[in-house]
Amino acid sequence: MSSTKSLAIQSISWKGFGAFAQLFFGFAFTLLLMRYISPDAYGVVAKVYIILSLFNVFLDFGFSMGIVQSKEKSRSFLSSHFYLSLMIAVGLAIIMIASAKSISVFYQVPELQHILYALSANLVIGGLVIVHRAVLQKKLRFKALSIIQFIGFFISGLIALILAYFGYGYYAIIAQIIVLNIIQSILLWTFSRFTPSLHFSWQDIRKTSQFSVYIFFIQVINYASEILDQFLSSIYFSQDTLGKYNRSISLTRTPVRLIPSTFGNVLFPLFTHSIQEKGIDRNEELYIRSSCIVFHLIAPLLSIICIAPRTIVEFLLPTEWWDISPYIQLLAFISLFMILEIEGSLFLSKGKSQELAKVSTVNKIIRIASIVIGIANGLMALLYALLCAEIIMRMVYLFSVRFYLKGNIVLYLKRLAIPLVSTLFFAGIVYCLKYIFALNGIAFLISSIISYLLYLTISYRFEIGQGGKDLGVLIKTIRSRNTGLQ
Repeated sequence: MSSTKSLAIQSISWKGFGAFAQLFFGFAFTLLLMRYISPDAYGVVAKVYIILSLFNVFLDFGFSMGIVQSKEKSRSFLSSHFYLSLMIAVGLAIIMIASAKSISVFYQVPELQHILYALSANLVIGGLVIVHRAVLQKKLRFKALSIIQFIGFFISGLIALILAYFGYGYYAIIAQIIVLNIIQSILLWTFSRFTPSLHFSWQDIRKTSQFSVYIFFIQVINYASEILDQFLSSIYFSQDTLGKYNRSISLTRTPVRLIPSTFGNVLFPLFTHSIQEKGIDRNEELYIRSSCIVFHLIAPLLSIICIAPRTIVEFLLPTEWWDISPYIQLLAFISLFMILEIEGSLFLSKGKSQELAKVSTVNKIIRIASIVIGIANGLMALLYALLCAEIIMRMVYLFSVRFYLKGNIVLYLKRLAIPLVSTLFFAGIVYCLKYIFALNGIAFLISSIISYLLYLTISYRFEIGQGGKDLGVLIKTIRSRNTGLQ
């Protein structure tokens, strides 16, 4: 096995462990918290996330990606970026404090003012670790990142659950956000072993500024399109409806975003590493293989939600949440197209941030247009509009890989065909369990999970399709003694 391929599998193995832990505990904590926190309270949380996400876009400013992509590794270079990140964080915290009252008046939620006061400290804490996280990514230390992710997520989730049980409502979620940031910040400083020197130079900043500006631009338009639907929902719909929409997104989109982002976070530094350090470029092959294994793992799970959303919701959640089943069904269909969005890593590794910015702009304009058209006609109309937008955006991404990177789209579609067919076969089995054998509740869920595990086992044993082959390679590598990163 080549060192690049081995490094890819080892990196994805550790990052995958962190993603699985976050997925499992995140899903469990979300379901448990929904038993103690009302949809109306989650509406307040959704408004907090909208505001916090906006400030977080400006907090990073594209520096982390710029550090990973740059060949520069000196302590003075990293220190300059550390102090600039800290200055930006302090400035954003001051802006949040100054605007807290106006935001609470706009949303007509007085409690938001004090919540934003508390979260302003969170921005400063976040600014202290941007460089440290980038250092670990640059060194491909995904084992450390996964451990940090797991510890922070588990402890903060447990604290939120305890607070929710004792009736603190949305304050439990606010506490979870703050505790998570504090724990991860402490661990990032510990694992990265980077201590900034008393050095600052604009010359160091200029080394990443051009790349970082385009990344920042991409982050801004991503925020505008990803949060716009929830922002407009917070205006057009009631707080109760907003809370239900927000949790529907959390239950369907979060797992879907987590797995592709796991591969993306690994592939960007890995691609950059393969080009800069080894003088080779096998990136397109890794991109195709990653797309196949992501679809192979996630699409069957989404098919279960598409086929029996009501059964799942009624079994897992209290009655006040039962009417979200049509929302999660449509969001699951939308997510089938979102799980393949890992092209950004391929663009960034080759320094084509400007081209990626162009593609992202086109796609986000499409998404924003669909939101504006759909929102005026209700939440279901919004979701149908988003589904149409995702289909068009997937076609744009494929065309961009062919146009800008000279990628082999025919090979990509051929490789993806077998995971698609196997997913349809699995969906047929789930359909029979639900509508022919008439299974409901726990019987349906257990049968579906067993079927999914059998699906993975068969595809691994018989190496069905590229996803099955790479799943087999991944498992064999994890079993081997050489699981540490080189």
